[in-house]
Amino acid sequence: DDYYYYYYYYYYYYYYYYYYYYNDYNKDDY
Repeated sequence: DDYYYYYYYYYYYYYYYYYYYYNDYNKDDY
């Protein structure tokens, strides 16, 4: 169970980071 929780947390963090980075990049361009 712990492993599953860790994987979920990692995936969520990666998605958040990608979204934030993409938004920032797009904002700069715009």
